[in-house]
Amino acid sequence: MGDQVTRPNATLLFEPGRDRKFFAISLFPKTEPPAMTNSNANQGGGHRLLSCDEILKIAQRDAEAAYRDLSGYRITLVRERDGWHVDYDLTEPYVAGGGPHYVIDPGTGTILSKRYEQ
Repeated sequence: MGDQVTRPNATLLFEPGRDRKFFAISLFPKTEPPAMTNSNANQGGGHRLLSCDEILKIAQRDAEAAYRDLSGYRITLVRERDGWHVDYDLTEPYVAGGGPHYVIDPGTGTILSKRYEQ
């Protein structure tokens, strides 16, 4: 397995079925990411955000159910104000169609929105 990114404000790019090398790009270079509210926060004021790997597993499970073979897609994870954006884009430029696109809550792992391009 490639390098693991543990910062919650990174973009990860990799192609399934190939060596899982992660490339991190900070979205919030000199400041912390904006605070995201979480209605399911633990009692006592603290809450845990899901890791990039956990978010990817959630998206991967749904994408595999809908598309089965994901080997032709490049996956991008980006944390934005409204949650983690997980996009599956075709690696071949002249192939018709597209992949799934998700917005996932970073605290609960709930898929807030999804769109399939087939």
